[in-house]
Amino acid sequence: MLTDIGGDPDDQQSLARLMLYANEFEIEGLLTSASGTPGELKTRVVQTPLIREIVEAYGQVRDNLALHADGYPTTQYLLDRVKTGNPNRGVGFIGAGHDTEASRWIVAVVDRADPRPVDITIWGGQTDLAQALWRVREERGRFSLARDRLYRDARDKVGDVTDARATVWRWRPAFQADFQARMDWCLKPVAQANHPPTPVLNGDRTRNVLEYEIKAGEALRLSAAGSFDPDGDRLSFRWFIYPEAGSYGHAVPIDNPIAATVSLTVPADAADKTIHLVLEVTDNGAPPLTRYRRAVVHARK
Repeated sequence: MLTDIGGDPDDQQSLARLMLYANEFEIEGLLTSASGTPGELKTRVVQTPLIREIVEAYGQVRDNLALHADGYPTTQYLLDRVKTGNPNRGVGFIGAGHDTEASRWIVAVVDRADPRPVDITIWGGQTDLAQALWRVREERGRFSLARDRLYRDARDKVGDVTDARATVWRWRPAFQADFQARMDWCLKPVAQANHPPTPVLNGDRTRNVLEYEIKAGEALRLSAAGSFDPDGDRLSFRWFIYPEAGSYGHAVPIDNPIAATVSLTVPADAADKTIHLVLEVTDNGAPPLTRYRRAVVHARK
């Protein structure tokens, strides 16, 4: 994670959230870059201590968080992955003589003998990533611009609104409630806090996306039977089509979409296209928590 932490407070807020979800990711690096947007602070500075401060605050509640879920890393593990980047920004500070602790760390992590991809999130300040790419290009490899490889944010339609931001805020009630619950985890014992349900899709308890190949015009039956809540809370179900995610791009009627078991008929004109169907499972705890599963239908002729 690359961050220009120290300008606006948003990255400190985001990092506090990330700490509560640190068990869900394998965090390889927390890298600071030039603070603030260009010209905001009237100075060139990297504010690495702000990351350490939040990680150390996480350390004060880490043991209690670990009572609620497995996988929370130790405070020292995270502190060891805090690296400082370039206080300057822009192409003028990329190239010979501009390697930083952060840019060298990116290269080292990618070089590790591990076949999995490394995901890089840029909360602000991409100079050190650019420097890492420059270093690799100079010493090893090369890059070329592929045709039509320019990507922009997708746009979702939610209600009467179609906007790129809707791809995030359509999930806001669920993720804000989840954040509230994880804040509770910092202090409350297990019996006094809410924990998320586990949705089971057609008998599968993993988080995997399930894929089905169905002939256009035929029906697909899907079941959430076996879904459970660790606190014994009552569960409610909602099934919906996510048109923007599939290549079919249209809504498809679902038989009784709030039942535990549903069916849908693949439209005749959906042949050679995909339909994304989402299962939403919500408990009745305080706050109510939601988890999702996805099924992708590959329609064939």
